[in-house]
Amino acid sequence: MLMQLLTCDHCVVALFPDKFMWRGSPLAICFLLNLQSRVNPVNVTPPIQAVDQDRNIQPPSDRPGILHSILIGKPASYAEYFSLNRTTAELQLLKPISREQYQHFDLVIKAEQDNGHPLPAFANLHIEVLDENNQAPYFQVATYHGFISESAPLGTTISSNANLSTPLAIIALDNDIEETKDPMVRISLDNYNSIFAVTPSGIARYLTLLRPVDHEEQPSYAFTMTASDGVQESSPVTVNITVIDANDNTPTFPNVSYSLNVYTDMQPGDTILQMTASDGVQESSPVTVNITVIDANDNTPTFPNVSYSLNVYTDMQPGDTILQLTAVDADEGPNGLVSYKILAGDQGHFTINDYTGIITVLPGVNLTVGRSYALTVRATDNGPASQRRSSITTVYIEILPPNNQSPPRFPKLIYSLEVSEAMRTGGTLLNMQATDRERDPITYTILRGDPNNVFEVSQK
Repeated sequence: MLMQLLTCDHCVVALFPDKFMWRGSPLAICFLLNLQSRVNPVNVTPPIQAVDQDRNIQPPSDRPGILHSILIGKPASYAEYFSLNRTTAELQLLKPISREQYQHFDLVIKAEQDNGHPLPAFANLHIEVLDENNQAPYFQVATYHGFISESAPLGTTISSNANLSTPLAIIALDNDIEETKDPMVRISLDNYNSIFAVTPSGIARYLTLLRPVDHEEQPSYAFTMTASDGVQESSPVTVNITVIDANDNTPTFPNVSYSLNVYTDMQPGDTILQMTASDGVQESSPVTVNITVIDANDNTPTFPNVSYSLNVYTDMQPGDTILQLTAVDADEGPNGLVSYKILAGDQGHFTINDYTGIITVLPGVNLTVGRSYALTVRATDNGPASQRRSSITTVYIEILPPNNQSPPRFPKLIYSLEVSEAMRTGGTLLNMQATDRERDPITYTILRGDPNNVFEVSQK
């Protein structure tokens, strides 16, 4: 007898023209398995049923019965979970199935006559094990950080970076559903749900803007988010959204005007005042800056000579001027005031006036012929203590016996003055007075420096 085979997606059916065939093909099963109860028999669509083609030519009393059985199946442990009633072809579930262990079964069902002449037929039975809703949804990350510009229009999607180039994807998964399918969970916000909304479907969800935001009013938002599958709820995750400032405000200065002092020793590039107002697009109202230049202590008092040498006679009286030292400091104000001090070499015989620089013999001192002194004199300006400048000079003194023929002396070695071009002829420019120890008459003469005879010195 010729046997015909009919194949399709889920079954292979053997047909015998004079015997029986499967009713409905392919056979398929799809059911939701509740691990807490056993639902039997399992519903198979279409029902497992083999039809005897000899039924029209045989009386019912002569028709043999049809026996059903599971011939083979995958995985090999199928027999632990399923059995097939041989006469009714009802599929029985023997024990609960864990979808985490098995996702589907493929069984081959055999039907044969109960008369010693099997003439079997076969069909494939595909069983899909659906997951029970026994696991809560979950988010892929515990914290989301998004960014939105305060100038963004309503409906704008929150971005994942400050450049606003990539949308912030929120992915909530449910192990009860395959990762490639939309889990259809509902995501809710615990706060600010009038300002932000989550797209309702899709594997990746997105936050969108419902109401305008203002960086100056609230620079950031923080809230929690949960996902629910209708039965179970995820652990909450944190969402932080930073509102990026847009150029919607005019820059302003804290003050209308500024006053400051600038010192003369400031170097090019040194910061005088830092002011911030322009944002590159909008411009502030102008402000006034008043700068006062203050002299810095950047000059050292300087003696005209590195050293001085002079003779002092034994008949010099205490208080008589031996020498007046003058150090010049180009600074102005207190920084330019110079004071003097003998540092060493005076042997307790000489003193110097702090302010005039005049060196005199101390009272009660008897000068000895042939004795010599080397006075170290320091000139110091009056700048701040940490910035004071100074220089030194040496005064060499030789003690000589009284000399009745000693020349007259000026109290100062150098005189300096300025003459206005408007000075009238005959006006007095400087009063110089020399002294002579013997009190002899003194005459005055301009020796050099006035080739055109512009100046004249009087004899009185």
